[in-house]
Amino acid sequence: MAPGPRAAARHWFAQVEKDTRSRAAMFVRLDHLFVEQGSALPHTGITPALGEYILQAFAEHRLSIYRKYLTPPDYRHLRRRYAQVMRRWPALLGELESHLAAGDAPGHSAVQGLAQAWLSMRRELARSDAAMAAMRQAQDNEAELRVGTWLHPRLLAYLKQAVAAALVRGE
Repeated sequence: MAPGPRAAARHWFAQVEKDTRSRAAMFVRLDHLFVEQGSALPHTGITPALGEYILQAFAEHRLSIYRKYLTPPDYRHLRRRYAQVMRRWPALLGELESHLAAGDAPGHSAVQGLAQAWLSMRRELARSDAAMAAMRQAQDNEAELRVGTWLHPRLLAYLKQAVAAALVRGE
């Protein structure tokens, strides 16, 4: 995919993230509205097909960054799964955000279930521990990978605490 559509998709996701005030649950509701009732909302200009194109272009944008960190086999593995897994992140983050707002501890059983789901998605994307480490390095080094994720600093810290607790429990 050419850089133009990737840049436009990146801008679109960044703007929607800003417009939803980094609230993943709001994005999930908007996305559901466009997917389920897109044909009934012609004045928006967003059709389900256009939404899918934007998602694919945004995935391509992010994949172009990960590519610098991954071996060719790890990159091919990530590329085959990325957009499919990416679709599930906002709903998970929306649920996690609800628990954070409710004051639930990272060790709360429901939060731990979400942490396990997050880890499962991460494992689905990375075919090895080395690939997982490379992806983590990319995320630490590349601020661009935080754009359009709805993973604001407070939610990221909460997720990290929940994942750490899940990993300790899993040992």
